[in-house]
Amino acid sequence: MSWGQTHLGNLISISKGKKHTPILNGAHRYINIEDLHRDKNPQYTNDKGVWCNPNDLIIAWDGANAGKVGVGYEGVIGSTLARLFIKNPEIDARFLFWFLESKNETIKSQRTGATIPHISGSSLKDILIPIPPLPIQKRIAEILDAADALKRKDQQLLKKYDELAQAIFIDMFGDPVKNEKEWQRVTFKEILEKIESGWSPVCYDKSASNDEWGVLKLGAITKCVYNENENKALLKCDKPRENIEVKNGDLLFSRKNTYELVAACALVKKTRPHLMLSDLIFRFKLKQDSIVSPVYLHGLLTHSSKRSNIQSLAGGAAGSMPNISKEKLMGIKIELPPFALQNNYSLIIESINNSLENAKESLLKTNQLFDSLIQKAFTGELVS
Repeated sequence: MSWGQTHLGNLISISKGKKHTPILNGAHRYINIEDLHRDKNPQYTNDKGVWCNPNDLIIAWDGANAGKVGVGYEGVIGSTLARLFIKNPEIDARFLFWFLESKNETIKSQRTGATIPHISGSSLKDILIPIPPLPIQKRIAEILDAADALKRKDQQLLKKYDELAQAIFIDMFGDPVKNEKEWQRVTFKEILEKIESGWSPVCYDKSASNDEWGVLKLGAITKCVYNENENKALLKCDKPRENIEVKNGDLLFSRKNTYELVAACALVKKTRPHLMLSDLIFRFKLKQDSIVSPVYLHGLLTHSSKRSNIQSLAGGAAGSMPNISKEKLMGIKIELPPFALQNNYSLIIESINNSLENAKESLLKTNQLFDSLIQKAFTGELVS
């Protein structure tokens, strides 16, 4: 590569934002960290401050997201953000944006502050950046923009499948809490043989390999979709408890968490062996003669109104995480449509899940494509 290089500090000037008073119909767009996450509820203010134009970059300067960058915004910026004004007209804004995106981990690793992370201004300015001719910069930015758009399209498709599943549940069964279709209601005690608890041993601070025993972390189910990769490896000196090993078909439930995440429910469609329940996760074991489909029960318990209803039962001492006991769960009433209707729902969801898996595979490939492109973009391998 014959491109020259320079330090980022030679190309930009940095201006920190400040806190403003947001109002409903202000004269100026008030840009905050949420906007860098593509927030769809913009804020406004009448205050004057550090003004950002679409060709300026914005970087999160303070907080957990310090290092995240954005471009294409216009308005005054908040106190946790900084404007990066490009002083050199031969530098394309989106090229610089993607370069800083490629350096995100480096920028984050150089943050300061034990409690609240802050960007290190000197380290940021010291980053070396390649400077290809402006037409090549623009071409690189166009390629990465297109790859990013493809990735986001696949992400949106995953979201649509989730929304479709929820819409089908409402169409077939109605709102479970309102129960407009007047389905029979039974308690958990009538359909469950038992609620099984897990274990909370001291573990290694790493995930278990396929031949190691591991214990699920709460993150394995908090999104209401089972994620086997969220686990910690069991210490070699501990003997695994095979009676709490997670199996295909298990219905798992988070009994203790923050209020927003408690009562998450995930259905295990497929799992690797040697993973155990943690003591923060319950497993529902249905009675053999129970006329409840696990797929229907998962759809019911993850419906927003039903989950909120269950979350309201979570108790706990002041300052502790909300917790739902087995006794309270056993007393919860659930709506029980005819089993044939539950079965029809299960078949539809299975078809959606097959399409969902294809979409996930497509997203994996687009992510891999994007990662490959962004690695090559600034070495001269993508466009020369």
